[in-house]
Amino acid sequence: MLKKSRFALIAVFLAAIVLIASALLLSRPAETAGDSQQANSGKCDFPESRYTVQGKIREFCEGLSDPLTLLGKPTTNAFTTPDGTTKQYFEHVVVVIQKDDSITTLVNLGELFWEENGQFVQHAPVATPSFAVNACKIVKAIPVCNEFLDFYQRHGNFIGEPVSEAIWENNELVQYFRYARLVLRNGKVTLSDLGLWYFEFYEPNKAARADIPANAAIQRSVTQLQITADIVSTIVTPGEKQTIHVWVQDQAHRPLSQAAISITLTTPDGRTLPYLSDNDGIPVTDSQGFAKISFYAPDDITGVVVHVTAIYLDKQTETQTFFRVWH
Repeated sequence: MLKKSRFALIAVFLAAIVLIASALLLSRPAETAGDSQQANSGKCDFPESRYTVQGKIREFCEGLSDPLTLLGKPTTNAFTTPDGTTKQYFEHVVVVIQKDDSITTLVNLGELFWEENGQFVQHAPVATPSFAVNACKIVKAIPVCNEFLDFYQRHGNFIGEPVSEAIWENNELVQYFRYARLVLRNGKVTLSDLGLWYFEFYEPNKAARADIPANAAIQRSVTQLQITADIVSTIVTPGEKQTIHVWVQDQAHRPLSQAAISITLTTPDGRTLPYLSDNDGIPVTDSQGFAKISFYAPDDITGVVVHVTAIYLDKQTETQTFFRVWH
């Protein structure tokens, strides 16, 4: 009898563990926030934008299932505000890190846009037949239906709870959520560019969207350099000016500015050659990743190998090209 009771207690204990584990799995959010420790997947690299996503905000970005759909492209680099928080703008949202570096959140742009612009936009309610009753879910007393419901079920932790019903605005079907404004176009739900709107009307630091300054190279997340060098003249005479065109890109083939360029001249068998430079100081690449180096051809050599080196922060790469000196 005692043995049976012991087995019964063990069975009850195991059943309780299973139930707790199931509950935890069911309560797990569909969209992770910035607590993800995933390795750099590359999905938060945006080569078409001149801005990059780094640090805690990159962790937040990597934790999203579809960063481009949810965030849009970055429209600023991360910057610190006077109150000590860190902020970065994207097309659709604004990501904020609290000053104690503990929480990554979104600015409630959907709610703000709904409150600030509701009086200026002509709204029309959605006709009842537009939505089937069985395709709706009531969230905080507000119906979310059809395509909007499907998007909400997949990304509700990101866009937040609804703050309006589905309505017509300027001949488009839209619905506002705490952090986003959803638009239905051609059967597909997209996020409005509220990040761009908020920057335009509310961000005091307009310089955050200016071109990246020359001394801000540290802001760029660079893991690899790629270099191309072309000689202007394949044959020159002794003492004639020769020019090398150099292009430097990062791992995503984006032009890289502020990379320092240097050259070494050698004979084909590796002997180093002295040369007279025509440049003032060390050349660096411009905003297009381009730099030009000019020098004068040696007098007593027929073949010259040009070793071109690019250095950016702690990264370095090299290529080479060749020209002849016609005597």
